[in-house]
Amino acid sequence: MNITLRLILITIILFAGCTSNRKKSENKETLISKDSVAEQNFVSDEFSFSVNYPPDWKPEVFEIGNKQTIINIYPVSTADSIDFPLAIHENSGLSYVSIFPNGYGTELPSGKSGSLPAKEKELFSFDINTNESLAFFLENSNVWGYFIVPSATPANWSQHGFIFAQAAVNNFSIRCFDKETGKELEMAECNPLIGDSVTRYGAVVQEDVHTINNILKSVKFKNNTNNEQQESGSDTNEIIITKPQPDSEISSPLEITGQAKGSWFFEAVIEVELQKTGETLARTVGKAKGNWMTDDYVDFSATLIFPEVTETGRAELRFSNSNPSGKEELEKSFVLPVVLRN
Repeated sequence: MNITLRLILITIILFAGCTSNRKKSENKETLISKDSVAEQNFVSDEFSFSVNYPPDWKPEVFEIGNKQTIINIYPVSTADSIDFPLAIHENSGLSYVSIFPNGYGTELPSGKSGSLPAKEKELFSFDINTNESLAFFLENSNVWGYFIVPSATPANWSQHGFIFAQAAVNNFSIRCFDKETGKELEMAECNPLIGDSVTRYGAVVQEDVHTINNILKSVKFKNNTNNEQQESGSDTNEIIITKPQPDSEISSPLEITGQAKGSWFFEAVIEVELQKTGETLARTVGKAKGNWMTDDYVDFSATLIFPEVTETGRAELRFSNSNPSGKEELEKSFVLPVVLRN
């Protein structure tokens, strides 16, 4: 081979190498650029928190019922298959994060659940209530969902506010077993409230688990917490319910007792509602048992009668101050979680 031909071949090889390196460099720059916009930021001034999410997911705010808010964060690609808002009992093929600043009156998912595993506790930038927060497990012990209760939330959250997250499960199935015999039951006959056990089967979509973990890890609250607010005198610190207790089972007629600051009363009454998933099932009033024109606590009682329920499960008692002025800034409310039973 002559020198001229050899030089031509060397030049071609070098050029090809430079082109390859340039393509690698361009790909690297593209990846860096993609990573730099990988997270979007959602900020709620109303509820004093922020959260990051990937560009192929979307946050959306929904108002339901009586001033109840649900913030959904979900993959854009699944929007057409979603019946919004996403709450707790949704299609197992969906992945999403839902934030409930005002709480939400429904039972938690059936099936195996337990305390958050140690590695999941490290996800959060805020302190969580480890006694109330839960992880939900498939039969193979993989986590498919989280129920996260912050130990301190922004002042404009209800004390029953929480975060729920679910990762999609492929090949999903669910089975129920009788609490006494262990015999498998049809799901229509299954009643976890009386002890029947439910087991979920399938394979969690790990990519979505990773995304959800990153979203949860990014949640940040502002410093004005419910704890601080209660020290200075909040709505929830102005009313005390002695009967029923939180999360207790209730049936009609329901006897209610408690105490509230005099400012909650007008003409010696406060308002009481029983709600489930934003729908009001019954209303009554709590009547003061003494002089209500005071700044001190006043004992009150009420009897709430509601029709026999066809759908049992979690609900809420909502206590509101009598506010004849109609001015929104003077409204006060307190929500007590309860469980409906026949």
